[in-house]
Parts: sequence; C-alpha cells; structure tokens
Amino acid sequence: MRGRSNERGAILLIVVGLIAVLTVLVTQALTDTQISVRRATNTEDWNRAFEVARGGAAAAEALLIEDAKGSETQKQDDLSEDWAQVLPPFPVEDGVVAVQIEDGNRYFNVNRIWEAQASGNGTASVTHIDILSRLLQNQGAPGPLALVVADALDPDVEPRPSGDEGAGYTDGGPRNGWFDTDAEIWRLPGLGDPEVQKVLRPLVMAVDPGVNHTINVNTASPQVLAAAIDTSLGIAEQVIHERPFDAVSTMYNLQVLSGLTTPQGVFDVKSDLFRISATARFGRAQATVIRWVRRNGTTIQTIRQEVPLW
Repeated sequence: MRGRSNERGAILLIVVGLIAVLTVLVTQALTDTQISVRRATNTEDWNRAFEVARGGAAAAEALLIEDAKGSETQKQDDLSEDWAQVLPPFPVEDGVVAVQIEDGNRYFNVNRIWEAQASGNGTASVTHIDILSRLLQNQGAPGPLALVVADALDPDVEPRPSGDEGAGYTDGGPRNGWFDTDAEIWRLPGLGDPEVQKVLRPLVMAVDPGVNHTINVNTASPQVLAAAIDTSLGIAEQVIHERPFDAVSTMYNLQVLSGLTTPQGVFDVKSDLFRISATARFGRAQATVIRWVRRNGTTIQTIRQEVPLW
C-alpha cells in the first residue's frame, strides 16, 4: 500500500508540475498574442498617420500654389500672408494632423558660401563667409568656424587659416561640395558642439542654393538680418518693425541704415523656398513628414523629404 501511495504522490507532483509549466506557457502565449496584436495595431496606426501627414504636406503645397496665383501683382512675400500663419491641429477621422509652412528664405543657407558654376568650377563667396562669421560671433560662437564650413564646401584640399580639410574630423574628411542635408553641417569640427548647435540651428540650413537663393528681408529673423546687413541686433529689430518692404532698396532707404551699402545677391523681398512640416497622430502612433520645396510661379518642386523616426 505504501508503494502505491508513493506512486500516486509522485504522479500528483508530476501533474502539478505540468500544470504549472502549462500555465506559464499559456500565459506567455497570451502575452505574445497581445503584443502581436498591439504591434499590428501600432503599425496600422503609423501607416494611417504617415499617409495623413503626406496628405497634409500636399495640402500645404496647394496653399502655396494658391498664394502664387493670387499674388501675381504682389511685390513681396511676408509674414502676413495665409501660408505663414500658425495653423491649429485639425481632426481627421479618429486622428489629428498639424501642418506648418515656414519660409526657407528666412534662413542663412550655408551652401551659398561656395558659388558653383555650370562648368564645374566655382569660387568662395567672401560676402557669405563674412555673414556666417558674424552670425556665429553674434551668437557667442567662434567666428572662424565659418572657414571650416568654407573648407568643407570648396573642392580643393588646401585648408584656410583656421579652416580644416580633414585634421579635425573624426568620421572621414570634408565633403568638398554642397551639403545635401542640415545634418552635414553639424558633423563639421567645432559645429558638433551642442552649445554652438543650440544657437545656430534656428538660423541656418543647407539646401541646393539653385538660382538666386537669397534672404527674404520680410521674413528673416533679427539675428540673420543683423549678420547679413552687418549691423547691430538692435538696429535689425528696428528694421523688422518697418516691414514689409516692397523692395530691398526700400529697406536700405531707412534712416537707421543710412550710409550702408547693399550687398549684391544677398537679399530679396520674395521667397521661393519653403519648409513644410506635417505631423499626424492615430492612437499611439505619430508620423511626421518634413518637405523642403521650391516654388517657381505656380509650380512646386520637392527638394528633399525627411521622415523623422522619433
């Protein structure tokens, strides 16, 4: 009898052990199923958010085209126009989308430092090097970093004084050509400094300068205007108070700019470059589309598109 009792006890222990193992396996299977369902739902939500964000960017392009149609006789682009207004987020089905259009001509385009020509030759623009140097110094950053940018853009391998053609790089050498994205600016020696980036990111960008890419005096920040005009921040703020201008000469006729010479090829009162940002949310998913576009009359050309993965 004792043998049978021991046998039943052993079987009971085995059964209890099996039940425990099965419980763990079933629990894990249910958890995996829930995770898979959640992942599938998140993926579906992200796909929906991405498509809606793309639609938001397309709607922004349509607004820019309508603005061009309605402003054939308008001499300038300025911040009072519909495209420049801050748009509130609006619902789309069970999600929400926010769209923002920003004037790309309000920034200093660092690619303007190298004036390339169709022949493949080119020359460094001393005017634009000086503008970037002043912009850096006015923000408390080292002005000679402008020469590092110039060395990164020009095709030769001879460093300028205070420039860099490779010695200060940790991940390869200079590009020796126009930057394709803003990210290439921040990998340059000295410009990777977080403090430099903090003050400079809101003021500069890098896109193919194309034809006559200039700073719009009606939309530029006081920091960019001060550096480009070569004046103080206080005077730049006085200039902004008088906007909009229908011509660059109108701005230079201001008393506060009396005696200053208008730099060639730096300013305009019209804009042809815009940064469109569209962010959509569905459930837990969020997707953003950032699109740089060039407007030529009523035609929109995409320069580049970014889809940040937060």
